[in-house]
Amino acid sequence: MRSAETLRPWGQLKWLWPKLPKLRWKFVGCVGTEDRTLSAWQFFTAHTGTVDGGFFRIEDLPSRYSEKAKDITNNKVSDLLLIGKPADGIENLELLCSTEDILGRLESIITKCDGNVILDISCFPKRFFFPILRRLFHSDKIHNLLVCCGVPLAYGDDLSEDPTPWDALPTYGQLSYPDKVIETVFLGVGYLPLGFSEVFKTELKNLKVYPFLPVPPFSNRNWQFVNSIQSDIGEGALEEPIRVDSRNVSEAFDYLVARSQNGASPSLVAPFGPKTLSLAMALFSLCSGAPAYYTQPKVYSPNYSSGVALEDGAPSIWTYAIKINGQKVYRLPT
Repeated sequence: MRSAETLRPWGQLKWLWPKLPKLRWKFVGCVGTEDRTLSAWQFFTAHTGTVDGGFFRIEDLPSRYSEKAKDITNNKVSDLLLIGKPADGIENLELLCSTEDILGRLESIITKCDGNVILDISCFPKRFFFPILRRLFHSDKIHNLLVCCGVPLAYGDDLSEDPTPWDALPTYGQLSYPDKVIETVFLGVGYLPLGFSEVFKTELKNLKVYPFLPVPPFSNRNWQFVNSIQSDIGEGALEEPIRVDSRNVSEAFDYLVARSQNGASPSLVAPFGPKTLSLAMALFSLCSGAPAYYTQPKVYSPNYSSGVALEDGAPSIWTYAIKINGQKVYRLPT
């Protein structure tokens, strides 16, 4: 049982928000093609006058989807402005822009904040929200940090394509020199392996790879992910999947800590799974120094997801307190 001082509040935004301190918050969001892209912003503009902020608009590399994605996102921007014009505006960035561009935009949003930030990762690519989270997590100027993630009604058949080569996510490479010899890989199980089988046979050869299987919601596509890797690299190459509640970031974080011997065993995270499981992996990396590697897709389908899931009649938006009154509630045991 975790002590009161290390409790990690989380839950549906509608339930959690009234229990949080009444502060002025700065919102950092991403507007894209998905219906859930504005769920959290709509909640805050409807329920409070103490939240302002800004948005990223991220453009994929040119593809067969470009025109459709542009049209849908333009409509979402119009909806955003009708819901409530963000004080810090909307800035366009390219998907493979530099880390400096990503963090520069972040600073332009939070520079005048009161130390309280809400990061909505619903539609952020991982190469964006990982470095953003690092900056907010380690900044002494950020006293209270919430991360929220909207839930779609359904995912599309086509999600993404054309992954980049296996590489560290921005700011998540090895932090020591010489590099530690990695012993264990924690693999977030998603819908698309995005070339992970080839990575396993080369860069990760002979390492222990533990798949983190998100449940619920359960999908046969998660098993297809695992089976496709097994068929490529051989039966028994992966360790037995670790089943984790995809909504419970705290539980997933604790699994990562325990399996890595409290962060002492050199490990690497590969966040191919859902955003909430990837959030747990990012937090583990920030606390332990474990690098985070990924094969970032260059193109996302404009039909990545559809609709917005409901929970007790309200949009389903899972929300996690990451810092409270200057204290990080996710940390390694001492």
